[in-house]
Amino acid sequence: MNAVLNCYEAERAKGREVTIILPSYMYKYNVKLFIESLHLDARISILEGIDWNHAILYSLFYRRRIKKELTQMGVDDNSHFFFTDVNEGIIGLLLPFLKKCNPTQILMKQDIIDGPDYQTKYLSSNIRKKIRAKLLSFFYNTHFIAVYEADFYQLWTDRKAWHIPMIDYSDTSIIKKYQIKVCDSSNSIIFFTSINFNGLYEKEVFCKLNIEIINILHQKGYKVFLKDHPLEPVDIPGFKELADEIVPAYIPGEFLNLSSFSFAIGLFSTALATSAEIIPSYSVLNVGNVKNENLRDFYNNYLKGFNSPLVFLSSLEEIPDIVKTKNQNL
Repeated sequence: MNAVLNCYEAERAKGREVTIILPSYMYKYNVKLFIESLHLDARISILEGIDWNHAILYSLFYRRRIKKELTQMGVDDNSHFFFTDVNEGIIGLLLPFLKKCNPTQILMKQDIIDGPDYQTKYLSSNIRKKIRAKLLSFFYNTHFIAVYEADFYQLWTDRKAWHIPMIDYSDTSIIKKYQIKVCDSSNSIIFFTSINFNGLYEKEVFCKLNIEIINILHQKGYKVFLKDHPLEPVDIPGFKELADEIVPAYIPGEFLNLSSFSFAIGLFSTALATSAEIIPSYSVLNVGNVKNENLRDFYNNYLKGFNSPLVFLSSLEEIPDIVKTKNQNL
């Protein structure tokens, strides 16, 4: 989100009008709420998604609808189109209509970490998936590639084929301007929740692990602030009722003022990795049995890629020791 705000402020400084376009799934999960809470001088528009399972069959319909929606948003040849995640299939659908709008990818911190050849590492060798990507590219007059990431096949927009220019808007200093403070109490921690990504854990193990974390923290006398991901709220029966406070899910973790928290904890979360640069932060991703160790390794490597001082715990028994050490240093 900081990349979007950097881009927004740069364009407003040039006197340009700004429209922020959100895919419909982001609207569904309240990303729109956060943007509205910032009171930006920008319009917010929602772009409807498509049914990828029937994308070839309804290609003519979808192309007409996308063109109509962009026109209604006021997009024309004088517009300048910026976007964040080039891997999103929806970007591939938009680019044929926006070639004259100087489409430019704005780079986030994760893009800088991944590097320009990130897509190449995940190209799929599955013939059927490659053929489908070619067919979709033909029917939508665009460039898609089939990739295999985190044990799943996906359809990405081919950045190299489009020769997309990039601009580095990864500077995080802008976050301070828009930060929100949610905690004024001492001896509080923030728990960044994560969904059970790709069924990494058995459902029962995943639920038990999350509940046990809160119970241990309460045993040590801590007040627990629970923070869901804006796009992926956790659904564990009775889990959220255990928390002392619920932080609004629509606020991205990096936009929280963490200075009042003793530490952060969670499984797998970008917010957890970045919080480690501000307060002590601990991941319990390596705790418990999982169904796929390769998938756990993938998520571990993702978190380690941030090069932050995030600590990986190997058991929940380590939490009291860390809390005790923290208290001794106060």
